Amino acid sequence: MLRPFDPGERPTGLGAWLGEIPETLFDDRIYVCCELVERYATDLALALVGRLGLAPALAAGATAEEMLAAGGFVAAFQPALTA
Repeated sequence: MLRPFDPGERPTGLGAWLGEIPETLFDDRIYVCCELVERYATDLALALVGRLGLAPALAAGATAEEMLAAGGFVAAFQPALTA
């Protein structure tokens, strides 16, 4: 079951990370949108791992090569497992 979406508080000192980009461009709404996109990508990756049957291999600390073998994937699929 997925956990509820909670973007948390916007980090203090954000300006130090942005460099010359004005901090005013990253208001609370933009921050929540960025967090939501990150959450979507994470949930999508976890769902894909589950559908491919790779969750047990990942939980056991399998390498990309071991997951290739476990999933029956061709060698060309390895970059997707190591990215």
